[in-house]
Formats: sequence, structure tokens, C-alpha cells
Amino acid sequence: MLSRREFLGAAAAGATLAAFPAIRIGRAAETPLRNIVLLMQENRSFDHYFGLFPGADGFPPCAPVTHATSLCLGAPPHDLEAAGAEAAGDPAERFARIGGSAALTYYTGRDLPYYWALADRFTLCDHYFCSALGGTALNRVFSIAATAGGVRDNGSLAGAALPGSTIADRLDEARIDWRCYVANPPDSGAYNPFGYFPTRRADARSGRDYSEFLADAAAGRLPAVSWVVAQDPLTEHGPDDISWGERFAALTINSLAAGPQWARSALVLSYDENGGFYDHLPPPRLDDLGLGFRVPAIVVSPYAKAGHVSSPVYEHCSSLALIERTFGLRPLAGRDAGADPFEDAFDFVHAEPGFVDYPERRLDRCGAAPVGWARDLLSLPVPRSGSAGRVPAARALCGSLPAPDLGAGLAAAVAVAAVAAAASRARRPSEPGPPEAAAGTPRRPARRSQSRP
Repeated sequence: MLSRREFLGAAAAGATLAAFPAIRIGRAAETPLRNIVLLMQENRSFDHYFGLFPGADGFPPCAPVTHATSLCLGAPPHDLEAAGAEAAGDPAERFARIGGSAALTYYTGRDLPYYWALADRFTLCDHYFCSALGGTALNRVFSIAATAGGVRDNGSLAGAALPGSTIADRLDEARIDWRCYVANPPDSGAYNPFGYFPTRRADARSGRDYSEFLADAAAGRLPAVSWVVAQDPLTEHGPDDISWGERFAALTINSLAAGPQWARSALVLSYDENGGFYDHLPPPRLDDLGLGFRVPAIVVSPYAKAGHVSSPVYEHCSSLALIERTFGLRPLAGRDAGADPFEDAFDFVHAEPGFVDYPERRLDRCGAAPVGWARDLLSLPVPRSGSAGRVPAARALCGSLPAPDLGAGLAAAVAVAAVAAAASRARRPSEPGPPEAAAGTPRRPARRSQSRP
């Protein structure tokens, strides 16, 4: 791990830069960032994980929710139809009717101590929405293509017309290195979006073994852009133990933070969709597909504002915008062209190398311990910084909320309108809107139905 002196020496070039939004994200030469890592987990809403996090836009007073009594909740319905119905009326009533009592549950820092300490140390994004009202496949396609093509529900992957380009194509055009690391290749849960595309399934960069990520992070060999893809039972998809996924995330994040590239890195932890769990904020409407409900998101970087709750509107395309503007790439579509690249989350003047230790705990609290490859992976030591971090106390569910920031609300509304306008402008007359598939786009061959995501 870099010492503070070594870190500040490596980051000295960034000390003269102005903080966001003064400089705005541009080419890599304009910021210290040289490495971006994206880790997307499964099926949790923002309120489900952070609804009582102090300072965040969480539950309204006395929301009709209960503290989850298990780390292994089953997954409520979360397909396209269910998500659309939940967004069409009173959220609490709709989530309860469609998902039952499990849908209206929450966790606190006592249940997720590493995640809450991580959010306290770095930047928690409390207005990060999934890209579309729907499931895993729809949102994960958005996360690398800024559109969904003809993909809708998970079962539509077999015959759907996929988008013509992904961020990997833009990186290849610019000769910028990238890799996707998979926890237990080959991807058996349809969580790796590059595996949806026939041209990428044969690309060795699309499915590297996770052990290579750990080795590359330790040796300073990570490419400019990395994706890390978990596999069940480490994705946090119900009914698996969410503490297993939390430890996998800690191993990923702390391995990056303990490595020699940390001084120039940023990692975005997010979730592909809300998984049928209640969130009290209605999603903004950008187009026929989204946005979807809020999901947890944390920006982890030496330049992430410590202890900051960032409230501009973000979505999965924000990560694409961060990549594109950092490395000078053309946007893929209107969504990423108009997306906010986490400008409010960064401060390039004040770098802080410290990170958060993972608090080791039992992994059999749901009655079973991980087995096989998951057991082996979770037995690996998580790098430590020497700082336990701070797990904030959850605020009272029926306590009063701070007065709303009207300026922030106006800014969020303006941001949503700007993204929608950019998407409209970027859609040329010859191009169909998101509900239609572009003619001539490659079709994914038939594969076994994946019902779990």
C-alpha cells in the first residue's frame, strides 16, 4: 500500500486543478484519473440499503417499512411489468401489493457495516437511478451501450436486436485498454453484459478470471477501464446472504485501494436495478424506458469528497459519461451524452489516500456458509488500511427530516430536463427511439432462459 507521502507525490500534478464543477470532466490530461473500475451488484433499492443513512434523501418520516430480520430475503417480483406498475401509483402501496412485506424492508449500518462506513468515507449518491424500469438484462445493456436496443425483459435476450455499439468499441477505436473480470468464469448468471454480444463473447478481454483482477491490482497492471462482475451467490441477489456480496465488494475495492494505481483511480459501486424493493422517490421520466427506481451507488476514489452525499441525478450512463469524458471518447447515444459524470462527487484539489477496513464477521448467519469457489474466494484476506472507518448511526424512522434544499431540487429538475433534451437531440431522424431495435444490429443466438436476474 502507498504511504501518504508516496501517494501525495503521485497525486501532486492534480493539486493545481480546480474542483468540480469548475473544470468539468474532460480528457485524462485534465484530471489525475487514469484508471476507472466499475462494480455493479444486484437488485437492491437505495432506500432498502440507505433509507436511514444520515443526511441522505431516504425514507420520509414514519414510512411503512420494517427492519429486515434476515440477510437472506427472497427476491420480490422485479420484471418490466412489475416495475412499471410500481412506478404508476403510490410507491408504498404498489410495492406492498406486488412484492409483499419483504419489499418494504430496510437495512442499517449494523447489517451492512462496510457499506455504511464506505459511504461515510467516500461519496454516497442518493439520486442515482437505474437506467430503465425493468430487470437485469435491460439495465446491464444500458450500462455499456447507453441504450437497450430491443432488449426488454431477461427472457428477451435470446431474440432481441442488440445495440450496434458499446463502450468497448469506443475504447478500442481510441486504443485504450480495458478488461472485464468475472468472479467465476464463464458467466453463468447472465450478469456480464459483454457476454450478451456475439462479437464480444469471443474476446478474451470480456471474461478474465477475477484472480487476475487481484493480481493486476496488486502489481499496478489494471487497464484504463475495468469491469468486475460477480456471480451468484456473491451478487447480493435474493435469497443469497448479502454479507457475502458485501465482502466480495470489499475485496475488490480494498485491493484497488491498496495497490500502486490507487492515486489515479476511481471506482463506482452500483446496482443494476432495485430488485422489487421499495424506494420512495418516483423515477424521473426521460423516455419510454426510464429512468428506473433509485439504487445504491458510491463513488470511491482518493478524490471522492469524503463524507459527502451527492444529489444530482445520476444513472448507469453516468459511468459511461465518466469514461468518455476522462478519455476523450465520443458518446454512444443521447443518454450518455447528457448524463452527469459524477462531477459533484469529485474534488481534485484535496486528495486523501485512506480507505476503509472490512470488519470481518461470520458468513453463516443465514444457516449456511459459502461453498466451492465462493468459499475459496471469500477466504482471501481483504487488504487493510489500518482505519476501521466510521459506521454512522441510523437516523430515527419517525424522526423529522431536515428542511428540503430547494436549490438542489431545482438543480435536479434542470438536470433531468437537460438529459432528456440531449437524448432527443442525439437521436437522428434515421435512428429509432429506444423502444425500437435498429435495423441490421446483430442478434444474440438462442440461449437457455435465465430466470434468476
